[in-house]
Amino acid sequence: MKTDPFLAAALSFLPLAGLFAGLIYLSNLEDPTRNYYEYSYQVVTEHGVGSAVSVKKGSQFFVTAAHVTKGQKTVKLRQGVIEFEATVLREDTEHDVAILGNPTSTYKGLPLSCDTLSIGTEVTVTGYPFGIAYSETRGQVSTNATKIGHWTSAHLSDATAAPGNSGGAVISSSGRVLGILVGAFTGYSYTVVVPGQAICGVLQ
Repeated sequence: MKTDPFLAAALSFLPLAGLFAGLIYLSNLEDPTRNYYEYSYQVVTEHGVGSAVSVKKGSQFFVTAAHVTKGQKTVKLRQGVIEFEATVLREDTEHDVAILGNPTSTYKGLPLSCDTLSIGTEVTVTGYPFGIAYSETRGQVSTNATKIGHWTSAHLSDATAAPGNSGGAVISSSGRVLGILVGAFTGYSYTVVVPGQAICGVLQ
């Protein structure tokens, strides 16, 4: 199975040994206080897979990384046995954000935060590493927003992720979407997060 282009340009593939050591928490689907499975989706495209999160800000929509949708007009969203088509409504390659919609969707969405992220903020990262199964990892925001590689405004985080996690949610302890995960540095324990502020900008 092909995976999403997780840092296809400036950064490269993460070593498997480090990844499996870092996948510290596979979510317990019976624990609603520590599980965001119902808001998380696998994105299936003609060139690979990624992750997405269901968000509500006025209306309900889905957010993923622009390098996951990669110019496609529609993608498939999958969650367990559920699978449906979503339309790519907006694709901002500068911030690596794509907004997806489905007019018949009645699924739950997490609130989206447009606030500035602070160093030390504890986060949960959700998604489908390697396109295999839903996972959650924990970490914190490690830097202020800055230009990182080809990302105009992004943060570093020490939460573990892998190819397939691109577009997955970065969630606060209060259950708000603070951003999405878009990449990582090879050989280092840092991932790249596009903040909710950038997502809110794309929505305007």
